[in-house]
Amino acid sequence: AAGGSLFLVPGLAPGSYLALASLPAVDGSMSNLCCCLAWLRRRGYEAVDTEAPPGEGRHHLHSKYAKGAAGNGRPPAAAARSHGKNQPGHLHSTPVAITGSEPTESKRQAFIEKYELKESIGIGSTSACYRCVHIMSGKEFAVKIIDKRKIEAEYRGMIQQFYNEIDILKALRHPNIIQLEEVIESETKIYIVMELMRGGELFDYIVSRGKLREDEAQQLARKIISAVAYMHEQDIIHRDLKPENLLLTTKDDKSHDLKLIDFGLSKCMHGQDATSFLGTKGYLAPEMLQRHTYSKAVDCWAMGIIVFILLCGCLPFDDDTSAIASPLLKSRFQLRFPHWAQNLSEGAKSLLRGLLTTNPRRRLTAAQALNHPWVLGRDAERTKENYLKSPHIMGRLRTPRTGRAAPDVRARQRANEEDDEMQRGRGRQHAGETRHHKGASGGGGGGGRGGGPGGSGGRSHYGRGR
Repeated sequence: AAGGSLFLVPGLAPGSYLALASLPAVDGSMSNLCCCLAWLRRRGYEAVDTEAPPGEGRHHLHSKYAKGAAGNGRPPAAAARSHGKNQPGHLHSTPVAITGSEPTESKRQAFIEKYELKESIGIGSTSACYRCVHIMSGKEFAVKIIDKRKIEAEYRGMIQQFYNEIDILKALRHPNIIQLEEVIESETKIYIVMELMRGGELFDYIVSRGKLREDEAQQLARKIISAVAYMHEQDIIHRDLKPENLLLTTKDDKSHDLKLIDFGLSKCMHGQDATSFLGTKGYLAPEMLQRHTYSKAVDCWAMGIIVFILLCGCLPFDDDTSAIASPLLKSRFQLRFPHWAQNLSEGAKSLLRGLLTTNPRRRLTAAQALNHPWVLGRDAERTKENYLKSPHIMGRLRTPRTGRAAPDVRARQRANEEDDEMQRGRGRQHAGETRHHKGASGGGGGGGRGGGPGGSGGRSHYGRGR
């Protein structure tokens, strides 16, 4: 399906293998590699290290995999390397030496030797997030620490979702997507080091600021859409786009350095439709509420909801997650603009109508939305003095946060099982609850808001437009 090849070559250490991938250098190639890595994990192979340093006109992908514990854990004396020339238009991996041992607790010492752990910035049911400082450079990061034993004991099977998310984040490089710095794994812990987000949630910032011009909203919307369009080019679907997953790097009024976080429910589509019923209420696309199979178009619907809130300050539709029949779609999702948003430009309304179309085949794709005239800023001069009332409406309608609930582990388990079910041809539609939990400000996904893997869900905190 990737248009290339994946080989497992016996390594020098007993019981070890080298993963050698040759993938077409076209859009989606990095996601194809990501899917290969996820496929290997599901079959018992463990990644010792994966990295993708940039090359000139191509990427050299280093994938080190070991299956089974063997040997004394010492690395082999030399690495087997390929000296053949890369074929044009393909991504080639370079085999490197690997060990045949499982992660050991000495890896924990490796983290402590590299980073100084600071204060907690978020505690979740599956992980904890802290600020940390790289000792050599002095640079600050967020680290999410996942207790593997606790997860396996309480949420059996969920650990694979963390590995899947890590693989996806390693494949994504975009200025508006959270950056994964490195992952260190010991026998009992996973340390996920990522960039530290100090600005908090985008919408909290807008409410505190108290004002927003339409041209400023257009610039923010473009960054969101750009991140989603890039992700879709890599054939990756997010499935949990919402305001809580948009963080600012700093609170600088001028930069608006925006990042998309929490890829806990993301998936390499690999040309297939998905079936799992998961996400956050208020942002679920009609086809998902109908329990149909769905495509990347569900992200475009959620993106439309986010832009609507950005411009109008409220949800456009009720956030009921019950199944809905086709005859009721038109009345249930009839797009109306609240009276306080009647001064929106026609360009903004046109974009929202295109994204919030109930038919996924007629809905704007992320790439089409990125090239929409309003997103390109062609109305910027006319909307420069158009101050939106959304900050005031958000502040008035947003409900207080009274704590956080446990994650819907079943949703993550369904995401893990989805690929195998599709291969068996069942096409079974899943029912289940959506995730309604919320992370603490500033940390990482499931353990705060650093933007790392396993992030919290979050239910809508906004009222509905009438």
